[in-house]
Amino acid sequence: MLQLIGDDCNMSNHNGERTAVSRIQPRRAPKQRRSVETRHRILLACVEILAESGFETLTTNAIASRAGVSITSLYHQFPNKPAALRELYRNWLGAVLDNMDRLEREQLGTVEWSEFFRGLEHTAEVTWIDAASAGMLRASAASIPELRSVEAEYRRKVEERLARYLKHYGSRLSEEELLGAAHTLN
Repeated sequence: MLQLIGDDCNMSNHNGERTAVSRIQPRRAPKQRRSVETRHRILLACVEILAESGFETLTTNAIASRAGVSITSLYHQFPNKPAALRELYRNWLGAVLDNMDRLEREQLGTVEWSEFFRGLEHTAEVTWIDAASAGMLRASAASIPELRSVEAEYRRKVEERLARYLKHYGSRLSEEELLGAAHTLN
């Protein structure tokens, strides 16, 4: 099942006005099984449309049709297309981070550094979304300015992990230099 990585934004500014990021927040997380399943179908429909025909054809009507839900049900879950993409993107990135953590638990220190880092190359490939769809999703995220904070949060978390791995395998760089090296690797 899809999962979210941590919250990265405030819903309003100090004047109580909605921020750009709050406009792409999904509606409340569903609690009832049927609503959870509907949200899941909507997100999978986004993946399928992105994989088949790209961002340009990803409309709320196309998403609703592919998911087998009414447009009202889609808007009950997400206020707009960017909100659905934000949740989809966060879910995929969370799965990649989970795979990195799993690899760390299972292999860090038990295999040579070169084998461990080769394993890291494949962490994005073993998620619930295929590589082509992931590429389309990242390209879509790049075209939605509000999603840049999600990408920045993800990059920061990956770089922290990479720095930790480099240190574990004997790097003598300072913390700042390790993060710089991790940034280059990322």
